[in-house]
Order: sequence, then C-alpha cells, then structure tokens
Amino acid sequence: MALLEVKDLKTYFKTDDGIVKAVDGVTFSVEKGQTLGIVGESGCGKSVTCLTIMGLNAKRNTITSGEAVFKGNYLITMAPRQLRDIRGNEISMIFQDPMTSLNPVHTIGRQLVEAVLIHHDDVTKSQAKARALELLKAVGIPRAERRVDDYPHQFSGGMRQRVMIAMALINNPDLLIADEPTTALDVTTQAQILSLMNKLQQDFGSAIIMITHDLGVVAETADDVVVMYAARIQEEAEVGGVFTRPQHPYTWGLLGSLPRLDQNVERLVQIPGQPPSLLFPPRGCRFNPRCPYVMNICKEVEPELEPAPGNEEHRSRCHLGQDVREREVSKLLSGMMAEAL
Repeated sequence: MALLEVKDLKTYFKTDDGIVKAVDGVTFSVEKGQTLGIVGESGCGKSVTCLTIMGLNAKRNTITSGEAVFKGNYLITMAPRQLRDIRGNEISMIFQDPMTSLNPVHTIGRQLVEAVLIHHDDVTKSQAKARALELLKAVGIPRAERRVDDYPHQFSGGMRQRVMIAMALINNPDLLIADEPTTALDVTTQAQILSLMNKLQQDFGSAIIMITHDLGVVAETADDVVVMYAARIQEEAEVGGVFTRPQHPYTWGLLGSLPRLDQNVERLVQIPGQPPSLLFPPRGCRFNPRCPYVMNICKEVEPELEPAPGNEEHRSRCHLGQDVREREVSKLLSGMMAEAL
C-alpha cells in the first residue's frame, strides 16, 4: 500500500474573473522511502497540488474535490485540528522561499523548538532545543551551538534553506514535500542541498515529493516522475523512462531546452508560446496551441493517460501515433548522445 495516494484531485479558486482550475484531476502515489518528482513550468499546478494535500489553501475561495489518502487518513475531508496534528509532524514541507517562510522576528532556535513542542506534549523545552541543535548539525550548519540564537537575516540563502530542511525534518516525518528547494542557489550549494536531502532520506526513511522545473534535479533525486502542464498530468513514468523514452511532446520540449555542450548557440531552444490561462483552458489537448505536432483531433478531444507499448507504468496523454513518437524520441536521444560524447 502506498504511503500517499492522490486520486482525481481538483483545486479550483474563485476569483472576480471566474473559476481558476489550478489542479484539474491529478492522480499519483508515493511509496515509503521513494522520491517522486513533479515537473513543469511555473503555473502548471505543482505547488497548488501539494498545498492542497497539506490543507494550506485559503478556505474562503477554494473548491477542492478528490482524495488524498495518507496512511489511511483522508486528508481532504479531515477536520482542521486533526490535519494540524499530521501537518508538520508526519507530513512536512520545505517552502520555496526560506526568507519569507521563516519568521524574521524570532531566532532560528525558537522556531525550531516551537516545531517540536507544538506536536509533542511530553517533550521539555531543553529536550526540544537539543533536538534543534542535532538537526542544525545534521544539515551542516557550522557552529550550530552559537548560530541557533541568530535570526534568519543573519544566514545566507543556502544556510536558510538548510534551516528549512532541519525544520521540516525535526519531527522525523514520513513524507517530506520539497517545493523548489534549490531555487536561486548557486550550483555548488544546490549540489550540497540535494546530497543532504538524499542522505537524510536514507537516515530517516522518509518519502519525498520533489517539486521542480529543473530536470537535472529530477535526474539526480527522483525514482518516479510526473510531468504536469496546465493543471493536468501529461506524462508519468520511472525517472529512467522520462529520459530514455519520453512519450509526450511537452516532455520533448523540456528535454530539448536543456543546454547542450555539443552546440555553440547563443539562444536555447524554447517551447513556443505561453502556458494557457487556467480560467479558460484550451479545448481538447491542453498543449495543442503550442504543440508542433498538433492534429485536428487534438483541438477537439483531450487524450487519456495511456500506457506506452510494453510498459504499463509509463503513461502519457497524446494522440500521436507510436511510429511518430519513436521517430522523434530517436532524434532527441541522438542529440543527447552527441552531447555525452
């Protein structure tokens, strides 16, 4: 049984302009000790999906349906008080911007101690502070005994991100949601953060949902991948399948836009056009206005998520024939092999 099962999850926001369908029928699962990568452009619904699972969307203008079942608990319909007991304890989230996620008027230590005390009535303040120091050392904060009394603005971006990871892991959660954990970090710090998360996952046995637009991060950390576009899943597979046999034109576009060492170009290849408005999603396939392979059926009928030949676990949402897909994948992979050589 999966640690987390999400079924037909929908999150709509009521606005003055109409209903924004931010997440529109998303289904996936996460196994204990595994990492699921959720990939896609900004605005595709990655973060909203996980905020919905955590119960962090504003109630007054949010319409939510579907299921998110965590260890037998139905999170979407759970009472707020019960959900608070799970959130931050059994499910934790590393938010995208650590500077705005940390309280600027409280010390790092106070915020970490609060995260322990709020979920454990039998833990003393001194025990909570010892746990905070333990986690700060585990995430690589130098001189943790002294830095525990510093404020967020006294830390660099990379150090603040490490503090956020410490806060998320302080109660040994079963599921860790990481929302763009390496955004705005230099490549050296990014590599350190990813290595740290992998090590902590091995130490604590947590499952991870990695939200990112960076396919390099996905390749390094994920076991399975979900590719989202315009609030819908367009492709899902084991991580190797996404890089060796991608089935959807949007995934091809993401892979084709990666920098290539074998080509001296001033501008990277980009997917033409802009993501659609989720107030009025395109009819038929949601990628059809930007797809170079668009056919008449694509403009009228949205394809189902269907398995690739010979692999029931690799599914994509596309009307293209398999012969066309094989040809385009072969061209894409030959370019990537040229880069490797």
